[in-house]
Amino acid sequence: MFYEKPQPISFIVMGAQRSGHASVQHALSQHPQLRVIAQEQHGFFAKDELFERGNPPSSVYDGLCTPSNDKQICGEVSNAYLHHPSAIARIHRYNPSIKLIVILRNPADRAYSHWQEVVSQGAKKQTLPTAAIHEELFSSVTPKYQSTQDSEYIRKSRYSKPIGYLRQYFSPHQLLFIKSEDLRDDTEVMLYQIFQFLNVPYLDVDTSAQNLGNYHNSIPARSYNTIIETVQSDIKETEHLLGWDCNDWKQLKPVPNKRAKTL
Repeated sequence: MFYEKPQPISFIVMGAQRSGHASVQHALSQHPQLRVIAQEQHGFFAKDELFERGNPPSSVYDGLCTPSNDKQICGEVSNAYLHHPSAIARIHRYNPSIKLIVILRNPADRAYSHWQEVVSQGAKKQTLPTAAIHEELFSSVTPKYQSTQDSEYIRKSRYSKPIGYLRQYFSPHQLLFIKSEDLRDDTEVMLYQIFQFLNVPYLDVDTSAQNLGNYHNSIPARSYNTIIETVQSDIKETEHLLGWDCNDWKQLKPVPNKRAKTL
């Protein structure tokens, strides 16, 4: 039996697309003091058509989450907001005191996982030559790695501007930034931080559904390195803004030497 009074949303898990949001939703949904908006209702503040005639009443968003009891707090997990400045502003107007958990992933791995997601949806061929993959990931970047107009894959792998935008609206105690690699490798520690941030007791939850991307093939080293070199300055700025060590993101992969051996 549900507690029939909708409750204001008090937290949102957001961040870069393909950074482990489904795993976090799976974990949070197991906590008895948390209730997460249903997956098909994600991304409310990024749906521009809802705001074309002004801001809808806050009760519209509140109504997406009906807690089981009056002790549960409601939240959303969505990757639709980080690169949508209008959505960030809408979130602030909705609840200036909301808490935001922001997950960021290695830019090259994120871009390739994004591309693989498009592949899995049937929009592109399942298998492409390495050169074709590279072209699709980086068709609008000059050989000197200076972006003229980023592809969607690269644009969403840049984090410094969205971080700055979030900080314009929300104070530090409202923001928790997490590396998806830490979420993958130190899951319990990261979940402890999340639960603590949300002011609920730690719970040992099932994390077996964790998935940061199922690839048909690994990302070609050339493409990986091009992405990292292209967003290198953004990685450094992200390090500066968050006080992170992102050397693991900046390290390049060895490129196989395909020249034929001579005897």
